Amino acid sequence: MSAIDGAPPYSVQNEANRYRDIHKILRSEDVYGSGFQSPGGISGFNEVLGGFMELRPGMTILDIGSGLGGAAIHLARHFDVHVIGIDTAPLMCEIARSRNSEIASNQRVTFINGTIFDLEKMCIDFDLIYSRDALMYDSAKNLTFLECYKLLKKSGRIVISDFCGSLGDEHFAQYVNTCGYHLLTIKEYAETLSSAGFKIERQDDISSIAKQQLESDLTRYLSNEFEGRSDTTDEDSKHLSKRWRLKIDYLDRGWLTQGRFIAAKT
Repeated sequence: MSAIDGAPPYSVQNEANRYRDIHKILRSEDVYGSGFQSPGGISGFNEVLGGFMELRPGMTILDIGSGLGGAAIHLARHFDVHVIGIDTAPLMCEIARSRNSEIASNQRVTFINGTIFDLEKMCIDFDLIYSRDALMYDSAKNLTFLECYKLLKKSGRIVISDFCGSLGDEHFAQYVNTCGYHLLTIKEYAETLSSAGFKIERQDDISSIAKQQLESDLTRYLSNEFEGRSDTTDEDSKHLSKRWRLKIDYLDRGWLTQGRFIAAKT
């Protein structure tokens, strides 16, 4: 049996397709919060990652999977840092650039459509690299972390939250495949970072925090306490509710987990 009503996970060809459709991007933003495609919006970001960054004015920071740019713009506006956000979804970058052009931090935030392997030619040494719930789509995390190591200054740090996982039932396997996830266990994730040369400072299972953030997002959305858009339909609400409840259920079962990883370049 599936987690919800005995049915397979929500019916989309591939969850990554929503990053090519502005309606699907913005309907998820209605749940997560303005500028975000990850649980808890800005408060969730600060709780999980922001409080562990040890930011200093003038730092150069890389945001991997910058999405709609909410985190990058927030950091630039409030901490006097320069942030480069990189994302593989052209439409996400287009939206982020448009929003960033309207605020004073424009000169301190740059959004690039591509992968981190496109950054080496820019000859930038980063003080900090972070990623919030984006690398679960990466099937070659070992290569990504090796590249992160190259891009960091000596003693630079990497701060990541990401969904991880373990064996579940056939419907969970279908869910993972449909979403386009490539999940490691929390232990395997930390080992992959370590194999790239990083010294692990923290390795936390924050699944309970992720679950609470997802539950809060869903409650707020269903209570209409969000700034909804006129083109949001009942079908959108049903689809989003099913997605959120599946993820919460899989977190409850321990098949889906969320890890926080903080590591330093040695």
